Amino acid sequence: MPDLNSHPDQPTESPVALTRRAIILRAGSSDAEIRRRQRAGDLAAVRPGTYADPAQLVALDRVEQHRVLIAATAARTDLPLSHISAAVAWDLPIWGADLSRVHYTRNGGTGGRRGSDRHAHSAMLPVEDVTICAGRAITTVARTLVDVARTESADTLVVAADFALHSGVITQATLKQVVDRVAMSPGAARARRALRLVDGRSESPGESRTRYELRDCLPLEAQVEIRDEDGRFIARVDLGCQEAMLLIEFDGVAKYLALRRPGQSIEAAVLAEKRREDALRALGYEVVRVTWQDLADPQRLAARIEAAYRRGLARRAAGHRPRGTYLTR
Repeated sequence: MPDLNSHPDQPTESPVALTRRAIILRAGSSDAEIRRRQRAGDLAAVRPGTYADPAQLVALDRVEQHRVLIAATAARTDLPLSHISAAVAWDLPIWGADLSRVHYTRNGGTGGRRGSDRHAHSAMLPVEDVTICAGRAITTVARTLVDVARTESADTLVVAADFALHSGVITQATLKQVVDRVAMSPGAARARRALRLVDGRSESPGESRTRYELRDCLPLEAQVEIRDEDGRFIARVDLGCQEAMLLIEFDGVAKYLALRRPGQSIEAAVLAEKRREDALRALGYEVVRVTWQDLADPQRLAARIEAAYRRGLARRAAGHRPRGTYLTR
């Protein structure tokens, strides 16, 4: 998981060592020996002519495997890495995207090409949208996100862009400048719509996903601060709906690791979070927790949140009011 307390200043590299066919042959092996080693499970082809240790590959998640594929294809082109592949290289959180091909962009209106493991897009690519990092041409973080917004699902874009904005890698103004530069490109209108869903206040991919899935259910505000009647800070919660006295928290292991004080166990952090939730309920709020399992069934999650919303409205209509202060950032 990317670290929200830092931001990438150069693309990440392959997590495993790669060996080219030419190097193996120069070491005295033959193509027949390479095939024998593959059959024996001692060598795995990342792509034709590029190999790695199978034991190392099998231990990688799909994002890390894509980094390996990026490294394996890099020597075959000088085109800038772009789209979802650039997002992976910049270590932005990836949700739901197809990572079977490495994406590059050719500057111009024609010449796009899609193969089994590479996709060369064709688009206008101003010099300000490309940078060189680790000796490799790659689209800037802002251009990468706009390209993701043009070509991937909106939830993929929201998770990546929320992280980039929150960690200070980019600004909304920078994104707007890039969108304006690609105004005549395919998917530009789609990108504008998707970017309107981005909110840099979200502090984790789980929170971004929760906000995205609930976007049509009820009016939600991110990062709500709750104080008691004496003005004492009680909590900052992921999402809130003031009119329904409803607070929503994404509940993941990473959250407890982040909340843990130095020397504090995860169990103690969980208990502290329980006391925090009890304090919020005592002030008159309903607290709903969302997990990754909930996000796997968006319709069921939406029904659950809508039911809590209706309960909150009914309580408010009956004269109930939360005590303390509800503050938005």
